[in-house]
Amino acid sequence: MNKKSSKVLLTSIMLILTLSMMALLTGCGGPSNLEEYINDNPSEQETLDNTANTMSKSGMDATVEVKENTITFSCKLDQTVEKSNLDATKSAMKQYMETMKPTVQPTIKKLEEDTKIDGISMKFIIVDKEGTELCNSEFKSE
Repeated sequence: MNKKSSKVLLTSIMLILTLSMMALLTGCGGPSNLEEYINDNPSEQETLDNTANTMSKSGMDATVEVKENTITFSCKLDQTVEKSNLDATKSAMKQYMETMKPTVQPTIKKLEEDTKIDGISMKFIIVDKEGTELCNSEFKSE
């Protein structure tokens, strides 16, 4: 084999190896969304579960679910809101959720930085004992 042929062969082999490594690294380049990240990191799921358990100790039944890039906290109060108080309660819940924005948004931003996943949101759904929705708020990092 002459020098020119060996250089072409070596260059071709290096190109194939480089392309193969790029394909491998792209395929293993981390989770494409938060749901995959949580599934791959059980300690993160445990943290979310602990948060839901803490919420459950304060007069509500709370669960957490991660679907694609959204963390949803579903909270069911242990009391029924009377129809006569429903509008006032919904308004109060909405105002309360607005006060949470300065805390929740930086948390989401940090989560996006730590996971290298953009577009994460947190959703809070609160219903009374009868299942009447009192609040449905979603936050993004902004």
